Amino acid sequence: MHISVAVVFVLVRADEVTLVVIIVLVLSIAWSINLYNFMDGADGLAGGMALFGFGAYAVAAWLQGATDFASLNMCVASAALGFLIFNFPPARTFLGDAGSVPLGFLAAVFGIVGTSSMLWPWW
Repeated sequence: MHISVAVVFVLVRADEVTLVVIIVLVLSIAWSINLYNFMDGADGLAGGMALFGFGAYAVAAWLQGATDFASLNMCVASAALGFLIFNFPPARTFLGDAGSVPLGFLAAVFGIVGTSSMLWPWW
């Protein structure tokens, strides 16, 4: 399932890229999805990474003048902060597959979109 979603995104988004780039992007998206799923098992790790990661995406996009993309990332970071309150040890709740899979997908996809849009040219 993870690979198929990654393939669909890459094929829809890909303009004129080589097969090697498509394979790397698909594997990167699937890796990010599985990474967030794995991190969800540790109290506070997935939520903390989402808070700081999407927060950094938001700041970088805002500095480049992409306020819509910055707002989108800040919404995800804010949601992660709200979740994180209940996920510190002892965790009272966790993301599960329904939360960690979309969060990992968004982390990878927003990174790809930001990079391809030159929102963080220093990367």
